Amino acid sequence: MIVIGVGAASFLFSSPSETTDNDAPIEAVPAERSGPNEIDVVSVCDLAVKSTLVSESSFEPAWRWQFAVNGNTATVRRKFEATNGFGAKITATYHCEWNDTQRRITALRVLDSLGQESVLR
Repeated sequence: MIVIGVGAASFLFSSPSETTDNDAPIEAVPAERSGPNEIDVVSVCDLAVKSTLVSESSFEPAWRWQFAVNGNTATVRRKFEATNGFGAKITATYHCEWNDTQRRITALRVLDSLGQESVLR
């Protein structure tokens, strides 16, 4: 067991020259920016929803979300659970629209489990 762990650790820390067949240097390829960054937009939307809750610490977003980009506008739909003012756990879905040119949220709505929609922005 220890031998396997040591072997795996040595593999993780090996230098690129040990794993390549040629002597050509490895160069990083810069990522081209094409539209809004998904993780950044979801994070900003999560924070916006969280800031409107009665108990911010009760915000539990779902692991998955829907993300779509149309030009410079991104939309996120994500389920979450939170505690309401009465201490009950509620489930809702937020719909967030992000304008990458303006670098801001342009619309934020929450749909609760009863089908009622609240416009936050």
